[in-house]
Amino acid sequence: MRTALIAFAVLLPLGSGAALAAGNQGDWPCIQREVPQISLGMVWSGGAIDADDASWTSDAQVAPKVLEVTSRRKSVEEAVAAVDAFAADLKQDRPRLLTALFVGSFQRLNAERRQIMSGIKRYAKRQAGLAEQIKQRSMQRADLADKPSPTEAEKAQLAELQEQLTWDTRIYEEREQSLRYVCETPVMLEQRLFQIGRHISQLVSQN
Repeated sequence: MRTALIAFAVLLPLGSGAALAAGNQGDWPCIQREVPQISLGMVWSGGAIDADDASWTSDAQVAPKVLEVTSRRKSVEEAVAAVDAFAADLKQDRPRLLTALFVGSFQRLNAERRQIMSGIKRYAKRQAGLAEQIKQRSMQRADLADKPSPTEAEKAQLAELQEQLTWDTRIYEEREQSLRYVCETPVMLEQRLFQIGRHISQLVSQN
């Protein structure tokens, strides 16, 4: 029994939460490299623009389209198609309005990405706390299991610890699976913005 617990203690640090508990990865648990903010140069090649310009928010043409293009309910292909539909309806001031569409998309997706990354860090800290709890209970369980003649109270405590460990471990593993999935989201948003930016850049250059 003690051997099994030691093996579990060796495997546990492979999870992101446990790695955080050990202080191995700071506060970022994902395999993907932490990039706090998408830089403009990574996703735009259509010339100089002001990435902080918020005038699009009050533009009746652009603002609704930004919400549509950046919605994760739409695939990237659908988002690009929405950009094309928007461009096709523009009769004048086309380059400016297309650029405003990109700026709005850039700001919204960057903000959403930052929010998700902050949530990932909070989630990972909770995992670290649960990993530490599992570690402590595993040690208590091992100490009790090693006693040659445990009392009835100790046997009851041993059974309770085993139940708690089983439950905690199941929760930990399920959360790890969820965390691996969520860690993909910032990368997916970056890729989405890159494709939108590249497509709008091409449309702007056609004018």
